Amino acid sequence: MTAPPFDHAQQQLLALQQRIHAFNLDSAAEHELDIQDPAGPLWAALQERVTVAPLYGGLHVEFFGNPWEEPFAWTLACLSDQGVADAIMSLSFTGPDEGANGTREWEFTALLDSDVRFPRLRSLSISPTEPADHNMSLVQRAGAIMEEDGEIARFVSRAPYLSELVVPNAPDAAFFEVPLPHLHSLRIGGGSDTQRFIDNLAGSRNLPALGLLDFANRRSCSSSGLMPVRPMRSRLSRLMSACSPAKPSMRCTPSGCETARWMWCSCRRCRPCAHGCRSWSSRPRREAMSAISPRRCSRGGTWCRVIRGRVDRRAGAYDG
Repeated sequence: MTAPPFDHAQQQLLALQQRIHAFNLDSAAEHELDIQDPAGPLWAALQERVTVAPLYGGLHVEFFGNPWEEPFAWTLACLSDQGVADAIMSLSFTGPDEGANGTREWEFTALLDSDVRFPRLRSLSISPTEPADHNMSLVQRAGAIMEEDGEIARFVSRAPYLSELVVPNAPDAAFFEVPLPHLHSLRIGGGSDTQRFIDNLAGSRNLPALGLLDFANRRSCSSSGLMPVRPMRSRLSRLMSACSPAKPSMRCTPSGCETARWMWCSCRRCRPCAHGCRSWSSRPRREAMSAISPRRCSRGGTWCRVIRGRVDRRAGAYDG
C-alpha cells in the first residue's frame, strides 16, 4: 500500500531543520568555537536539532534541545501547522540534562492554544527524568510555576489514536476525562507532584486498552531506590477495590529496582506490586526474591506468596 504524500509537511520540517542549524552556527560563532575540529568538545548548546524519518505511512519527528531556546518555539510553531500535524505518526521531545534551579520545564501552551489536531499520532514521548539527571523534567503550563494544570490532558485530547505515551510527570484528573480507547502503554516519570494519579486511575474508565503502566516516583525514593512498602499498600488497595471484569489481571515488573517483593491474590484480578516500583503489565509472572505475609483483598481472596517461581498459599509456610 502506497503511503500518502506529505510534501508540505516534509518541506516545512526541512526548513525548520535548516533554521535550527543556522541558529547553531550563530551560537558557535558567538562563542568562538571551532566546529570544524573533529577533536573539539561536543557542546550541548550546538546540538539543537529536529530529526525526521518516514514511519508507517507517516513521519517520526524528534526534537532535541532546550525548551527555553528559540528552536523549541520554532518547532511548536511548525507543529501548529495542520498540514504538518496530519503527517506525524510519532512525536518525541528530549534534550541534554540542563535546566534552571534544578528543573527543566517543557511548555507546550503555544501549541495547545491553537486548533491543531494530530489525527495519525500513535506515539508521544516527552523524556522523563533519568536517575543520573541533575534536573527534574516536567510539563507545565506557560506562566505557571511547576504546575502541570491539565496540559497533558489537552495534548492527548488532540490525538484520538494515541497508543503510547511517555511524560515526565503525572497528569491531573482531567486526563481521565479524555477518551483514550487505543492507549496501550503509559509511562509516567517521577515528578514533584503525583496529583493523586493512583486514586484517579482507580476510578477511571477511559483506558480500556491499557496493558502496560510504568508509574515511577523516583524523586521521593529512599537512598536504596525503593519506595516504602506500607505507604503504597493503601494506594494499591484502591486499585484492587476498583478491579472488575473490564480491568484485566495485572502483573508487576521491576522498573530499575534491584529487589522485588511480590504479592498475588487468589481472586485472580488483583495483582499489584508490593515493593513500590508501580509497574504493571497484563500477564502474571511468578517470580520473586522475597516474600511478605499473607493478606486478604476486598473480594475475600487470600494473598499468596510467590517464591522461586512457585505459589505458596499456606499461611505462615514461608521458610526464608
